[in-house]
Amino acid sequence: MFNRTRLGLTAWYAGILLVIIVIMAAVTYGFLARDLKNEVDDSLRTSALNIAAQLNADSLSLSQNPALPAVGDGHDEPANGHEEVRFFSSDTGNTFFLILSPQGQTLVDPLNVQPLGLPDVGAAAAATQQGEYWSTVNSGHGDYRIYSLPVQEDGRDLAVVQVGRSLSEHEDQLNKLLLILIITGGGGLALAAAGGLFVAGRTLRPIRDAFQRQRAFVADASHELRTPLTLVRGNAEIMQMSPTTRLSGEDKESLESIVQQTEQMERLVADLAALALMEEGQAPLARQPVDISAMVERVSREGHVLAHGRPVEIQTNSGPGLSVLGDATRLHQLLLVLVDNAVRYTPDGGRVTIAAHRRDGHLQVGVADTGRGIAPEHLPHIFERFYRADESRSRSEGGTGLGLAIAKAIADAHGGTLRAESEVGRGTTFVLELKLE
Repeated sequence: MFNRTRLGLTAWYAGILLVIIVIMAAVTYGFLARDLKNEVDDSLRTSALNIAAQLNADSLSLSQNPALPAVGDGHDEPANGHEEVRFFSSDTGNTFFLILSPQGQTLVDPLNVQPLGLPDVGAAAAATQQGEYWSTVNSGHGDYRIYSLPVQEDGRDLAVVQVGRSLSEHEDQLNKLLLILIITGGGGLALAAAGGLFVAGRTLRPIRDAFQRQRAFVADASHELRTPLTLVRGNAEIMQMSPTTRLSGEDKESLESIVQQTEQMERLVADLAALALMEEGQAPLARQPVDISAMVERVSREGHVLAHGRPVEIQTNSGPGLSVLGDATRLHQLLLVLVDNAVRYTPDGGRVTIAAHRRDGHLQVGVADTGRGIAPEHLPHIFERFYRADESRSRSEGGTGLGLAIAKAIADAHGGTLRAESEVGRGTTFVLELKLE
């Protein structure tokens, strides 16, 4: 139980930490991506404005003259006495510029990027209409961020300066950041989970020790109480049967009450001892093939005895050959608890059904009654020790409040599950599920 709690606490801690790491990583990645985009956009706008400031009809005509030297990088001397347009360019391929006509025709392409499909022809018309235009183009060699700026002279559209920059460098930076975040986040999460497991173990240790001491006390007390309870009941029964004992009517009733209450205490002590041993893992299971089909029939016959002559119908629905690997004594105890519980809370003329069948590689045994059912607020607690949905009725019928807790512990010890389904006014069904042999 404590190991499950420890793992559960660690899982919650790791889950919360994972959410925090993901949020922080997303924020970090988002801010860096935004800053890189802004840096690219600022550099493109500055370059486009620098080129547009130098551009006029004469310089544009000069730049297109094939007899003139190629456009330089802004540091070349003027050629043939003409004032050359000093264009910004780069031979790295990361940044390029083009000069397009307002209709999108290429006028100047110093880096010969037109064959790569980089000119965003549609952007020229959009920039002329809107005053500027941003776009992102995939050239087949990566994504390029492109800024288009119209140039006017004497109130007429002269050209469109289009400056672009490869995003591959920034994408590489973002990919590296993402890899770093994954590695550091994953490593941090693993270390935090290990630390959380350690801390949870240290935190739960005092509780576990106290709980184990409580279980040991219950087991020891149960063992020590058996002998005096047996003596009390034995002496009371001897007094009842002794021919020399002369008792009044009230004394006889008191003596009979002593015997009944002692028997009730003996059952309680035995249940406490059994539950303490099972929860402590000190009740080893004698695992062997168990014929559940035969056990269902046996429990059905015993159910008639538990009814004490009341008109309660007990039906069985079980096919042959249903077998599981488990402790026959414990499984019989489990089913008997369920049947006893069903018979107790089924009114006269009602019906108890015990069914067993295969389902999805598992064996399911259901014990259903036609009693008044269990209210929804009680249903989650019925497997707790001493919990009673109907306090007065349970005590009057001799229940100890431990039967379902013992049944649940036996199911858990077999690696199975035990659950309850109920509808008020229509009855309750307990379903035991075990792995087939």
